[in-house]
Order: sequence, then C-alpha cells, then structure tokens
Amino acid sequence: MSQLHYKLGNSKQALTFFSQISEKRGTINSFVHVQLGKVYSDLGDLDKALEAFNKFLTLPNNYGQEGKADGLFGIAVVERKRGNLDIALTRIEEAIALIEEVRAKKDSPEERQTFFAAKQEYYEFYIDLLMEFHQQDPTKGYDAQALNINERSRARSLLELLAGRC
Repeated sequence: MSQLHYKLGNSKQALTFFSQISEKRGTINSFVHVQLGKVYSDLGDLDKALEAFNKFLTLPNNYGQEGKADGLFGIAVVERKRGNLDIALTRIEEAIALIEEVRAKKDSPEERQTFFAAKQEYYEFYIDLLMEFHQQDPTKGYDAQALNINERSRARSLLELLAGRC
C-alpha cells in the first residue's frame, strides 16, 4: 500500500471517528476535510478532492478566515490540475486576500512575520500560476504581475524585520 493510500485510509477513519464525537465535531471535521482534500488531490482523484474542500467551506466551524483560505487554496490547486486556470486564479486571489487580513490583525511584528512565512506556499503557487498564464499569453502582463507579487512579498518580509528592531 502506498503512503498516500495509507494517509487516505487514516483520514477516512479519522473522519468517521470524529463524526461520532458531538461537542468538538465541527472543528475536527473541518480539519479532516482539508486533509482528505489534500490526499485526494495528491492521489489524482480531483473530483473527490474538490468535494472535500467544498464540503469544508460549507461547515460552520472551519477555522475562520485562515481556514477558509486553506480551503480556497486547496480548490485553487485542484482547479489548476484540472486545467481550470481562471478558477484557480480567482480562488488563490481570494485565499491571499484572507491571509493578508489575518496577517494584518496579528499583534506583533514577530507574529505577522511567522504567520507570513508559514503561508509562503500560497504566494509561490500564485506566482507560478501567473507565470503559467504568461506562457499562454505573453502580451497580457502576467509576468509583471508575478514579479510585483514576488517583490511585495519580499519587501513585506524585510519591513516586518525592520519594524521588529525599532
């Protein structure tokens, strides 16, 4: 049995188990749906991955804005794999907007920097997606947009470091 199939089996067992728990069910189910979505995506079962991420987004207790961003990021990854680049772009932009809101609410520069560092894969995915758009149509300025996102990301990290020293 491959490692991904093993993860899938464990995730399904966890979902079944936690579904039986009443008090914390929503939060735990939310987390398990995201994990299932990731495993299905890695296995190439994109329909089930999309179903898991969409289910997560409908749950009332999905970890707030950061959780919603995780679900949207998962959908963006799946839609890119499916060849639906426009949907992927929309979802990653929504996810990054949420991440920026969460980051801005962090109390200290250290918290903002740590949080931002933990979400770099969102920005890397966004830049890669923009470059994929650029390859399809080099006249639309996607490369400039990707460069802008990259530079803003790097500048933000530098500004957070400098703010922490003041």
